[in-house]
Amino acid sequence: MDISDFDSPNVPAGKAFLEAELEPILIDKAPVPLPEDFKEGFVKYYPYLVIIGVIFGVLGILAAFPLIVIAAAVGGFGVIQGGVGLLLLFASTVLGVLALPGLFKQQRSGWVFSYYGQLIGILGNLISLNIIGIIICVLWFYILFQVKNRYL
Repeated sequence: MDISDFDSPNVPAGKAFLEAELEPILIDKAPVPLPEDFKEGFVKYYPYLVIIGVIFGVLGILAAFPLIVIAAAVGGFGVIQGGVGLLLLFASTVLGVLALPGLFKQQRSGWVFSYYGQLIGILGNLISLNIIGIIICVLWFYILFQVKNRYL
């Protein structure tokens, strides 16, 4: 399957992993639906936030990789956790890059790649026991699901 297949009319409109389970919680049972003005602004500026996230992701990868290699050479504690974190950061950064064309065109592919990036973000925060990071990712999930209907 090619990346362009996500927007092809020949591909059935399936749900992403856990999307069907999260949709009723984050859309139908949402405590406060977001105002339409906020949704419009978010959809307009979100691709630029993703670009900033990708830049920081690349910088984080470039900074962390040598440190993990040095820690592995001397047998430092946390090499496995750091390596897993680096892989998750790499995956999240790649998904951000893949999401950009669809986000600028307001296509479902951009939303799906962003959604998977957030899932990976939650996984990384769970592994590192970062409570604040988990809360931030859940808030982003809430916003992503609130604007989901803007991405056709």
